[in-house]
Formats: sequence, structure tokens, C-alpha cells
Amino acid sequence: MGTIERRTFLKGALVAGAGAVTALGASACAPQSSQTMAATGEGDADQVNAAGRWSWETPPASVEDFVETLDADIVVVGAGFAGVCAAQSAAEEGASVVVLEKTPQPNGRGLDIGNIGSSWYDEHPELAALIDAADAERIHYEFAHSNVNRLLFRHWAQHSGEAFDHLADYMSSVHGIGASLSATAQTERYDAREYFRELPTCLQFGQGWFDETGAWQMQGVVDKVAQWAQELGATFLFETPVEQLVVDDDGAVTGVIAQGKDGYIRVNARVGVILACGDISGSEEMLEAWCPLGARVGLSVYTPEGVNTGDGIKMGLWAGADVQRGPAAPMIHPMGPGGPLFQSGDLGFLCVNRNGERYTCEFNNTPGMANSRLNQPGGISYTIFDGGFREKALKIRPDNVNVMGMPIVDDTTQATIDEAVAAGDGLCLKADTVEELAELIGADPDTLVATIDRWNALVAQGADDDMMMDGDRLTSLDQPPFYASFNPQANLVVIYGLNCDSHSRVCDKDDRPIGGLYAIGNMQGNFFAVDYPLICPGISHGRCMTFGYTLPKAMLKGELI
Repeated sequence: MGTIERRTFLKGALVAGAGAVTALGASACAPQSSQTMAATGEGDADQVNAAGRWSWETPPASVEDFVETLDADIVVVGAGFAGVCAAQSAAEEGASVVVLEKTPQPNGRGLDIGNIGSSWYDEHPELAALIDAADAERIHYEFAHSNVNRLLFRHWAQHSGEAFDHLADYMSSVHGIGASLSATAQTERYDAREYFRELPTCLQFGQGWFDETGAWQMQGVVDKVAQWAQELGATFLFETPVEQLVVDDDGAVTGVIAQGKDGYIRVNARVGVILACGDISGSEEMLEAWCPLGARVGLSVYTPEGVNTGDGIKMGLWAGADVQRGPAAPMIHPMGPGGPLFQSGDLGFLCVNRNGERYTCEFNNTPGMANSRLNQPGGISYTIFDGGFREKALKIRPDNVNVMGMPIVDDTTQATIDEAVAAGDGLCLKADTVEELAELIGADPDTLVATIDRWNALVAQGADDDMMMDGDRLTSLDQPPFYASFNPQANLVVIYGLNCDSHSRVCDKDDRPIGGLYAIGNMQGNFFAVDYPLICPGISHGRCMTFGYTLPKAMLKGELI
């Protein structure tokens, strides 16, 4: 079979639980009335309108008639992890809370919850000693090329331990579930060079990626926190998408308008509105505008599929807000339909593009591996290994455990490879010679031969002079047959939020806070930019938990976090 076309494998989204570009100018508009609205972007059929403008540049029609009006201290838009944490925290303080969610249920995905300084680390001092919060903040900031507000990271680092303890106490005392180090923690990265370093900040509740029902571990956590919030008095309205923000004559947000089953509902917020509506990965238009690299991926593993269409950003823009200052941060991982033993971060097998050229350091951080592939011709790359894959994999990883907590190789691996080759779909290709393998991937045979000859020379000298991979991860390619395994990549989330200050207040284009409007989770801009660094694995869920815990408490006291 000849070279594969990337799009053949990257259509649609998997049914599973998730570049440095300058943000384009979706300008904020001044309030048009005392009820300035925000479009929801249910789908992107219109894309750019006939005038050549983005859809969010056109305000929706004003809504004046309501079938119901509710009042609350705090209104939360979105019932993901950030939203349910905020609802629980506010309700625990005795506040009246209304949570509006456009899907039929709370939503969770993944498993890691990043924190620093929780009680769990008191019981594991050997891991706590590896975590330097100030150094992690510096590396996080440098990854973003200074395009973020480092005080937001600092708030997470200083308060995530307290927030995690609060959650862990509940999970243990009520549900009998203790915390443990996530399977994604990799010991060889704890003291790796800065670009590859990953600290053991990632904890989870439960074991493995999925629970006994087949759902993501975090789905169970989100469901339990939502239940906790409801028991404390929070009201959840599902299948009730928020379509507009209500803005008073002074420009402050005082509530929301949502589409209920019988008509529009207005929910007034005495203290404020917290936007927790997620990322932009479900909007092709927003990816085109703000994250071309994410648009190029063509595959998303976000669940529910296509639900995050940038609703909160559109609503914020129409309320006078601006988008974050730095570029979007796509969280692209090596996931999706790929061949056996494809390079996902466990090993160090050679990676080549469709031309047969090596293009990266194979011991890379997870987003780095995926991003580097997308910058290859056609976004196509392969992992090359040979008939000695088992011994070579175990040489690199004697523990034989991958990031999913499963064996990298076992007695079934050869059969899995043979079946993938026999499928003939291009995900795994096999040849007796390097020249024949080159033909199968569509590369010039002389180029692939030269690439592998150079690789074997680096292996022989024990040092990677070309891409600087650690020498102990180098293994030769000299035992026929030779295999080319397709390397996939997928968007977990594409993080791009509203312009937020150090206190999680949403701000306008002049960086002035908009009264009554806050954003957390992936709606909170200026926390990530350019890339999703893995210096603190689990930090995405960690900031949902932390700001969800601290922000409502401060709002109710009239204070700033």
C-alpha cells in the first residue's frame, strides 16, 4: 500500500473522554443596550458571513420576553469540572447558585488533577521534594514566551493543595475513594532537561484512565461534585444553553438569558456570573481564526463531541470583553488511529516524515511530539522499528509500562502488529528491506536508507548529535523485517479564553474589569498561551478545581482572589 493521506484517518471525533500564532482581531463591541447579548455559535454553518466577518462580529437579536425569571447570588455557565467546583464552593458558603448547562448532564474527561502542596504529598515526601513551585512557574512562563499572566499560575500553585485537600476529604469520607499518583506520571521525566521535565503533580481518584463503567475517571469525579453541590442547595438546569449575557447601563453583567424547553429564561445574578463553558475545539471557525495548528489536526478526542463551540467567548465579546492577549494553546497529543508501537512518549524509536527524513527528538514532551508532526509535509509521520522491537523496547523501558499504565510489549504484541499490517489501511507497513519500506510510505529509498544509516551511526557512538535525544534511548534498526507505524495526533482541547486579570475577572480591550463577570477553566484567558507545557501534569484540571474553589468564596465576601 502506498503513502497514506492524513485526512483518511482524521475525520470526525473519537468517542472517548482531549503554534505559536498571533490572535486575530475579533474586536469587542460596546454594549448596544442595557441587555447586551453574546452569540452562542451552535454549529458553524454560517462560518464567515457575506461581509467577510466572523460570525461573532454580528450581535444576536435582543430577547425581551421570558417564561421564567430566577434570582441567584452566583450564576455559573457550564457544568464541567470548573463549573461544578464553583457551584459546590459557592453553595457551601450558603449562597444561592444556579448552574446552566447545554448538555443533558455534567461533563468530565481525562483523569489528572494537578496540585502542589496537598496533604497527599505529606505522605509522599520523596515526590514532594521533586516539586519546586517557583521553578515550575518560571518554566511555564517561558514556554508561553511571556504571553501569560504568571500570577494566575502562582495562584494555582499556592492554593491548589488546599483545594485538593477539600475535594479529597469529600471523596474519601463520602465515597470511599482515595487519591493516588496518576498513571501518566513518568519517573524518567522528573529530573529531565527542562523542555522534557514533568513533575509528579498529577493525582487521580480511582485507578487507570477509565472507571468500571467505561467512563473517564474524571466523569465520575465531576458527577460526584455536582451531586455534592446539589445537596448543598445549588440548582442545575440541564439542556438549557445560555445565549445572552445581561449588561446594565453601567456596563456590568447582571445575569444571563438561556433557552429553556418552553422558552427563554432569565437568571439574575446578585454577585456575579462565572463563565465556565470550556474551550474552542468544537468550532472550526474559531480554530481558523485563532489556532491554525489546531485546525490542521482534523481530529478531536473531546467529549461530548463538538459541544464546545466557543459560546462563552462570543457572549463575552458582546458584553464588551476582549480575548486573551497571547496566542491560543492547543493541547495536541499523540492520540487517535495509529499503528502499533507508534511514538507516544514511552520509547525513543526513530520517527520520520513521509519523505523519509528524521525531524525531531523522539524523547519529547507529549505536545511536542504531536506539534512537530503537524509541521511535517502533510502532517504525516511514522515510527520506524524492526524485528527486534521487543528487546529494544525493554532496553529503553525496563519497567515496560506506558502512559496508560499498560505493558508496552507483551506476548500479544507481535500478533497485534501482524493484524495491523494485514488490515492494509496504511496504519502499519512491513517490508524486508529499508528500500521496500520507503516505497510503502512514499519516500525516496535513498533518503530513508541514509536516514537509518545515520541513526545507526548515532546509536553506535551512544550520542545523538543531531536531535540531542538521550543516548540510553537509542536503539539500532538492523533486524529485518522493518515496520513503519503511522503516528496520529488529536486535539484534546484548544485553550483560548477571554481576557482575564490576575483575579480571574473578565476585562475589556483596555484591560478594565467588567463588573460581575468572571471566567474559569478553559474560559480563563492569559493562563496558557502558545502551547500546553507539561511541567505540571494535570494543571488543566488543577486550575478548574483551584479557581472553582477560591473564586466564589472571594466573590461572596466582596474580595479579590
